[in-house]
Amino acid sequence: MILTGNGTEFQLPERIEYDVNGEMRTKLFFCNPNSSWQKGLLEKNHVCTT
Repeated sequence: MILTGNGTEFQLPERIEYDVNGEMRTKLFFCNPNSSWQKGLLEKNHVCTT
């Protein structure tokens, strides 16, 4: 499962969600527009802990 913003790098989510054989390998979920607090929670999950 991947949670992300609505950036242009995710304009073709099926290329990330499915492999070359058409098998689902992950799911993309997008933050809601005008809900900046969701993006803040997303960034917190990307903190290095080492």
